[in-house]
Amino acid sequence: MRDWRAVQAKSDSLLSEGIFRLLQAPAASPASVREAWPGNYLISRDSNPLYIGEASSLAARIKVQFDEKRSTFYKNYLKINLECGVEITEFQLRIVETRIGRKEIEDFGIVNLGTSLNRFQLGKRQPAAMAAGCANWDALQDRAAELIPAGADLCLEQSFQPWRSGRTDATAGIYLIKDPDGQIIYVGESSDIFVRYQTHSGTTYFSAVRRNLGCDILGYTLQARNGKKRYFDDHEDQAVSDYLGGCSIAFCPVALGRYEVEEFLIRKLRPVLNRRSKES
Repeated sequence: MRDWRAVQAKSDSLLSEGIFRLLQAPAASPASVREAWPGNYLISRDSNPLYIGEASSLAARIKVQFDEKRSTFYKNYLKINLECGVEITEFQLRIVETRIGRKEIEDFGIVNLGTSLNRFQLGKRQPAAMAAGCANWDALQDRAAELIPAGADLCLEQSFQPWRSGRTDATAGIYLIKDPDGQIIYVGESSDIFVRYQTHSGTTYFSAVRRNLGCDILGYTLQARNGKKRYFDDHEDQAVSDYLGGCSIAFCPVALGRYEVEEFLIRKLRPVLNRRSKES
């Protein structure tokens, strides 16, 4: 547990080394990426970093990103630059395996590399001094298999609060929801766990927890409006709120590794409202 806390305390310096590792990775041909492991990727043009991303499977994500019809970065580039004749093959790619911290590397890189094609992600990390090496980052990756369970154990040690009076700092981390019988029914992550808690306390449209709870526990059927099935009838929505009112929630700040800890807890606990636990 002590090592996990030490990692959290020096997350910025570790992430700076992670960015150094990504920048030093050899250029890769998109068609040659076969690795299904989790990691990060950096897309550049003329040595100018433009887009940084993360994926649980690099091979699958890179296949999409270098498909002109589905690519996020390429569509954003054309919208911003309004250039004609820029082919997707003109962009360079670098990839690295990331066993722990892939979401934070993405957030950190957006701020510190100034990747202009990443949108709606600003403000997730603060600017930090860039590293000139990556020995500590490499050591962190080597120890991921022991650090992630330690982070999960710390999350499970957090005190649960009544749903209607949940309080935590506005910080990145993990949250866990228990039903009125004391069973953990959902594990989630967010760059701002308090805002996410408020979202789940609000309207069903924006909350997977509310939608899954209404369907999987209360037996309701989502209603479609404007072509999207994200609503319940008013009395059903109130019933979802009443059920959550009898639940409890625990918060655990995580500065580095929240995706991996969330995935670990979902595999371990198989909470009823985490659809991924049913698919795995």
